[in-house]
Amino acid sequence: MIIDSHAHLTMPSELYQYMGELVASRANPAAPFNGLAKEAIEAVATRLISVMDGVGTDVQFLSPRPYMMLHSLRPALVGSLWTRAVNDVIHAKCQLFPKRFRGVAGLPQYRSESPQNCLAAVFQDFPTLKLVISHGGGAIPYQMGRFRAWAVRRRQKEFDEQIRRLYFDTCNYSSEALEFQLRILGVDNCLFGTERPGTGTILCHQTGRDFDDLRPAIESIGWLTAEDKQKIFEGNCRKVYSRAFPS
Repeated sequence: MIIDSHAHLTMPSELYQYMGELVASRANPAAPFNGLAKEAIEAVATRLISVMDGVGTDVQFLSPRPYMMLHSLRPALVGSLWTRAVNDVIHAKCQLFPKRFRGVAGLPQYRSESPQNCLAAVFQDFPTLKLVISHGGGAIPYQMGRFRAWAVRRRQKEFDEQIRRLYFDTCNYSSEALEFQLRILGVDNCLFGTERPGTGTILCHQTGRDFDDLRPAIESIGWLTAEDKQKIFEGNCRKVYSRAFPS
């Protein structure tokens, strides 16, 4: 099974309409979201499934698309109402196609409220929490030396030991970077993720595939064993999102 742990909601036009009404009114009046017709959700879901089938993806985890979540708008009620609406549509899509989709809920975030206090001791407060860092961990694999040095300066545990508590998806669209990521962060901590359809859904002239068609890129890494690939494509996602795959 191929599980794509990083994908976003494709929205029906009716949801865009509700979004426009919220932005224009600033939630005054605070019009509640009354859901969408099954046919509207089914139409966009069917198109997405065709995209998945085109690259051999069996299951996608759907989450809100970050840049569309209205986090910067005031009052805070705008983001709250919009986040609830998006979550509801993700849930409805998963209910319609339970074998193809899993849902990842969003939380409203407000620009004037710092997350510092609630994140400062996150692993001490929630020792079994699992965190997935998107887009291959950003700079983490490539700046490991600096992070290691900071850990020593602060008399912390070795950074390599700390990093094993985190997980990372493979959404970076470069076979060279993917191989480097897997070597540095470890196969056991990396989940297949593409964000398809998204930024990378455009032809790469070097490979003849879309940039976000990442399965062949991972399969071409010669030192990965069959067990390694099973972990990346399926096993690690099942381990991290254990509630999404009840036995």
